[in-house]
Amino acid sequence: MTRQLDYTAERDLPDVDYMQPRFMQGFFAYVFARPYAVGRRVLDAGCGEGYGTDYLAEVARWAVGVDLDVTCVQVARRRYTRPNLTFASMDLCRMGFSTGSMDLVVSFAVIEHIEDYEAYLRELARVTHPDGVVILEALNRQTPISLDPWHYKEFNASELRTALGTFFGDVELWGMVGKTPRATAYRQKRERVIRWVVQLGGLQLRRRLSRSAYLRLYLTAQRALRVWLWKRHLRTQGLTPEDFTVIQEDIERAWSFFAVCRQPLPVKPRVFVGSPAVAQALRADSGDSP
Repeated sequence: MTRQLDYTAERDLPDVDYMQPRFMQGFFAYVFARPYAVGRRVLDAGCGEGYGTDYLAEVARWAVGVDLDVTCVQVARRRYTRPNLTFASMDLCRMGFSTGSMDLVVSFAVIEHIEDYEAYLRELARVTHPDGVVILEALNRQTPISLDPWHYKEFNASELRTALGTFFGDVELWGMVGKTPRATAYRQKRERVIRWVVQLGGLQLRRRLSRSAYLRLYLTAQRALRVWLWKRHLRTQGLTPEDFTVIQEDIERAWSFFAVCRQPLPVKPRVFVGSPAVAQALRADSGDSP
């Protein structure tokens, strides 16, 4: 099924061998969130290919994955089928869910891709139940200007706390790092290549080339880098969730941040206008307390 999804260097594709390290890092975020999902109404905002939504649905009361990309949603619907699982295409800044209708909202590696990230955070807070939880992953900013053409803004720990504090009364920040030597070695090799590209003028290329020209160059270079790293360093044994862990001290060395957000601050309610499948799930559940 994943052959139907274009390579963007951003999607976690479980069936593509050289994307295995990125997929496993993305999967670790769902491993982190899974205990919060037990028996809950779960929204995966920016579900991509859908593997993580399906993983959470194993323990959730029900789960819904939403993504702006219609092709991702179509692939997810065909690939992952559970009676308590559904997928829908939505704008994450204007989702068709009732205010306070979700017990757990997860959104991993998404905030960097949304130009109006405040509208996105406001919407996550709006759909979360007052006693619910939002778990968000954000890449730890490495350079003032990212090489990634898909990213509008990247955050350091302080910036992320400030942004989330506008919409949530309680924010707990964790850092995701490598736990084993082979995971950290893979990361260090990748970072060395990226620093070398920056020194050769990678940031200047992003400034000077047209978006379409830079995007073609970026995708070609990222694919080549991932294939080389996979074949040379991990081909005989890929990474697993056991190769990663979370920290709360010295958090600025984290590869990415996991923010556990509670006490969503009040925002203006919206009328539910979601898909029939999601609407049916919400109506069936409306008589239950969270």
